[in-house]
Amino acid sequence: GHLTGPVDISDCTFEYEDTAVYYGKEITPEVKVTFNGITLTEGKHYTLTYTDNSACGYAKITVTGLELFDGSEKTLDLTIYPQYGDVNMNGSLDAGDYLMTKRAFLGTYTLNEMQLRAADVNRNGKLDASDYLMIKRAFLGTYVIPQD
Repeated sequence: GHLTGPVDISDCTFEYEDTAVYYGKEITPEVKVTFNGITLTEGKHYTLTYTDNSACGYAKITVTGLELFDGSEKTLDLTIYPQYGDVNMNGSLDAGDYLMTKRAFLGTYTLNEMQLRAADVNRNGKLDASDYLMIKRAFLGTYVIPQD
């Protein structure tokens, strides 16, 4: 098909992974942009800009239109989760994760939603002794926490 415009980039269809796991490196998922069944080309029809994508939390992908789509943009949401066991969300399993989990388990520290997800290594919806022991063992190098 032939494209005629101008067209607002937000009228396109966007396919991308809207969640990712943080392992200490910037997260930049590919975005497939289509308009009326035609796949657009990054750099020709649009550019991608990533914000807040170098840490756990909520990131944004801004799709900015070029040529036919010039002057329009669409913001896509991206949630970046910590890997299981990475309670301090720095991209690796370390002493901080163990100490934060220990404090949370003992009730002297409150984990936020993302930290709690990372601490819940047995995936039962809460922080318990099993999670604490698995993170302790992982920190000591005697256990590898499964990530899927």
